[in-house]
Amino acid sequence: MGESERGLEVEELSNTPKLKSSASLRCKGLYLGEFHSGVDAVLPSSPGRHVIFQLKSGPTRGEHRLEHGTVIPFTKKPETITLVPAGPAPRVSLFTPADFIYCAMDREFIGSIAEEMDRNYSTIPSFRSGVHNASIEAILQLLSKELETGAPSGALYVDSLAHALGVRFVLADEVARMAGVATTSGLPPHILIRVQNRIEAELGNSLTLEALSQESGYSKSHFLRMFQSAVGQTPHQYVLARRLHRAQQLLKREHLTIAEVALSCGFSSQAHMTDAFRKQLQTTPGEYRRNS
Repeated sequence: MGESERGLEVEELSNTPKLKSSASLRCKGLYLGEFHSGVDAVLPSSPGRHVIFQLKSGPTRGEHRLEHGTVIPFTKKPETITLVPAGPAPRVSLFTPADFIYCAMDREFIGSIAEEMDRNYSTIPSFRSGVHNASIEAILQLLSKELETGAPSGALYVDSLAHALGVRFVLADEVARMAGVATTSGLPPHILIRVQNRIEAELGNSLTLEALSQESGYSKSHFLRMFQSAVGQTPHQYVLARRLHRAQQLLKREHLTIAEVALSCGFSSQAHMTDAFRKQLQTTPGEYRRNS
C-alpha cells in the first residue's frame, strides 16, 4: 500500500490492507479508516498521533507486549475500543483476523481541545484495551457512516463529531466529571443573534464549526455547549432545520428544480435533501411541492 493523502506513514499501515482515506471528511487533525487485519498482525500505533481502535468483527484473541517484556494475553469483545495515546505504547499483536475502525488524532488537535477545556495535557488517557465507552463508540459509528457515504451531511456535522470525539477522548479517564462540564449557560443574546445571522447569510455554503465559533468569539468547546444551552439544539441540528425551512419556501417556486433548491440550501445533493426531508418531515421534496 502506498502513502495515504493525509500523511499516515507507510510503516503505520503495513498490516492494514483495507484502509480508506478520510480526506473526504475534511476534518483537520483527525483521520478515520476501516481496515482488516490478518493473523499475526500488529496494530499500528503512532508517535505523533493518539489512536482509537474499535473492533467491528467477532471476538478476537491477541496479546500486549509491554516495554519490559511482559506479555499479557487478551480476548477483545465486539464493539470494544482500545485507546492508544501518542508516544511509546504496548505492542498489540492479533492471533485471529479482525475488522477495525481506525481513528487517529494529531497531538495538536487533542492538545487544543484539552486547552479549550482548561485541562492539563497530562489528563490525556493512558493506554486502555478492550473497554466500552458509550459516547466514543456512538461518535465513531456516526463518523464511520459519514466516511462510507461520502460525508453528505457536510463539514459542520463532521467538525462537530470530530470535536466531540476529541472531548470524549480527553475525558476518557474522568467520565464522572462530565456532569460538571455539561452545566453551561447559553450564548449571550447579542452573540446568538450574530451567529444566527451568519448562518442565514451562508446557509447555501459549507458552514463549519470553526467559522461559527469564531463568529461567537468563544472556543469550539464552549461554543458547542453554550449554543445548545441557548437554542436547545446542536449547531448542526439548528442549521439542518434552517436549511429545511428555506427549502420548503423555495419548493413553492415552480421555476426552480428540486436539485437547484437542494444546492441553494446547502445540501450536498438532491438525494441528501430528500433523505433529510424523509427523516425530519416524513415526506419527500417532490411530495411537499405537489401538496403545497
